[in-house]
Amino acid sequence: MFPISQKSNKRIISEKISSQLMESAFADIDAEVVKILDDLEKVQGTEFYQPLLDKDLLCGQKQWVRVLREVAGVNKDFQNLRTYIAPVTSFIGVFHYLIYPADGAMADQPLCGRILIPKAYPLVPPVVHLFTKTNRFNVDAYYMYTSPSKLLAMHSSMCFDILRSQSNGGTWKPEFTLSALMASLIQAIVCIKVPQEDGDEIDEFVSMEKLDKIHQNIKETFDMNKKFMPMERKINKIEAVPVKSTYLLTFDEYITSRMDSRYQIVTSDQPIRLQMENYRKDKHIYTIGFDLSDLKSNPYTVFSVVLSNNPKDPLGKSYDTVLVRNGVTATAAKKRKNQNLKWFYHGKPLNQENLKIIVTIGYDQFCMSYFDENGKSIVMGDCPVSFLTTAEIGRVRKETFYLSVVMKNKDGKQITVRTFYPESGFLHPVYSGATITKEDVRYVKKLETKEETMKIETFGIKK
Repeated sequence: MFPISQKSNKRIISEKISSQLMESAFADIDAEVVKILDDLEKVQGTEFYQPLLDKDLLCGQKQWVRVLREVAGVNKDFQNLRTYIAPVTSFIGVFHYLIYPADGAMADQPLCGRILIPKAYPLVPPVVHLFTKTNRFNVDAYYMYTSPSKLLAMHSSMCFDILRSQSNGGTWKPEFTLSALMASLIQAIVCIKVPQEDGDEIDEFVSMEKLDKIHQNIKETFDMNKKFMPMERKINKIEAVPVKSTYLLTFDEYITSRMDSRYQIVTSDQPIRLQMENYRKDKHIYTIGFDLSDLKSNPYTVFSVVLSNNPKDPLGKSYDTVLVRNGVTATAAKKRKNQNLKWFYHGKPLNQENLKIIVTIGYDQFCMSYFDENGKSIVMGDCPVSFLTTAEIGRVRKETFYLSVVMKNKDGKQITVRTFYPESGFLHPVYSGATITKEDVRYVKKLETKEETMKIETFGIKK
């Protein structure tokens, strides 16, 4: 054996110290892991995850700490992200999750899935599988990879850019977190405008025909995977605020769909004005109720509530039309003058429960609400269908609007919707803090006399 030089001896001592420090660091990591895990719900796993460990495809302990922090962050913000993630016992890097979309055909329904954290995380994104079939192309694109036999491929089941790293042509960055990822995915799952690998985004609507199939998929998938999933969580709903309002009295008590598949359009005679000065807004609140219980008996009946400056054009085909609408499949739309209709999803399908909805227009809101099982009025979709400010629908202060109901039988028997008059109107609670912008004030000054302008300024509106 050759003698060890002084320099070599120093190196050995240094290595021993480094090793001790590393052991200490891992001990700290272990303690942190234990602490975080204690606060998380854990779920049962299955043996088919074992090959992922055997092949060393999943993250290590240091990454595990980061991931657990991110998981805890997602769960803490459950009411906003509407996602709960639970680690699978005995498998570092494997999670199961429930996600509850806020809008559209799957609104408030528990969608099941798994998250796999790759060894190269965060340089590469997590692998995300959605077990629940949505009947939407980009969401179900790689559904085959949810199969146990395909797990070793470590391939996400959804086709979205954020699920690929930048080096692989995607948008994932190492600084992204699980919170950012799940927030992006929950929007993508229900977005009408679906991004494509090549070319522009395309509209992907949920049709009447797809609606029942989607709900069947959700129920069957959840029942099959329930024992492996986190406990169901309750979404806190936004309770609407009762407001004194004027009833839209000119609707018939009963509105019945046509049997000839043409549109049945019923419009209130009462004119509605929007974007008024704050001090006038409480005098211009309008409401009406619709009992939609009968819609449940025929899934092929189109029903929409439309607020428009042109009641003869509830579909927004004319360029001069300004409208906001919401329909039975939770497909909503808004249109500014001289612009095309913009579609989006809002709230829950109107034929899934025995809903009694209340439509209230006021304080620059088009708010739909419904009574829950406790008799509370809940804002449909956690927000108004659309705010009616200049930013949302343009300057329409000179326009006169009307509320219409549009019905159409695509198939099956006739459906009847009953109108009723609630005790009050209901608005999203943000209405009480309504403000007028400087732009609004300048616009008011162009339209109003000097005397009117002075009145507005008296009520606290300043340049």
